[in-house]
Amino acid sequence: VSDATRDDFRRHYGYPADRSHCIQNGVETDEYDPERLAAGKAAMRREIGLPDHAVAIVSVGSLTAEKNQDILLPPLADLDGDVHLVLVGDGHLSDRLETQAQALGVADRTHFLGSRSDIPKVLSACDVFVLPSRTEGMPAALIEAGLAGLPGVAFRVGGIAEVIDEGRTGFTIEPGDDKEFGRAVAQLMHDSALRARMGETARRRCADRFGMDTVTAQWEALFDRLLTVGSAIGAARSRTDAPVLVGKGSQDDA
Repeated sequence: VSDATRDDFRRHYGYPADRSHCIQNGVETDEYDPERLAAGKAAMRREIGLPDHAVAIVSVGSLTAEKNQDILLPPLADLDGDVHLVLVGDGHLSDRLETQAQALGVADRTHFLGSRSDIPKVLSACDVFVLPSRTEGMPAALIEAGLAGLPGVAFRVGGIAEVIDEGRTGFTIEPGDDKEFGRAVAQLMHDSALRARMGETARRRCADRFGMDTVTAQWEALFDRLLTVGSAIGAARSRTDAPVLVGKGSQDDA
């Protein structure tokens, strides 16, 4: 589902390059119509509990160790201005993260939404998407955030750099550099023009590259190629396996 995971597969298993293919995750774009999402933005912000002028940072993913959401809370305490963090997802670290938010004094600015079926609306109510995962393949949540018009900040793992166009749709950070991650978030938080510019570029890029029509065409092209190759191989085998008639030779020859 990403060039990175394909390369890992080849490296670890020694699989031939010409027999391993990358087709990235596809996302249905119909739910991300900008006008429809914009119309419901104010109501969703009220439902979440976001003040009108607050900058909302959002992360979508299971609340588990590999998703690494605990690094998001300390910078929240240090950020100037009215900044809120929205966490969407469930997991065994939920209680620990809520306790951490209480200890840091940011519980009133941290919103635990649990699992949601209306992710496009939640994303559209926010301003910046963050994905602090330690490991990823090709994160659909990051693609969906781009479709919702959000710039992204993520560690440079797995297929992250295939979604975020560095400096144009967001920032990718060297894994483990939590301080730089926080600085990138702060930069987007303080610069509304940069957020808008990156978000619009992300929307167009994700629709073009990861829309279901684009991905479906890639699958169809792969199957066409395999069927063509398979037919050629089958024809060659048929010719090879055909009985050989020697003609006037001996019975043994025949």
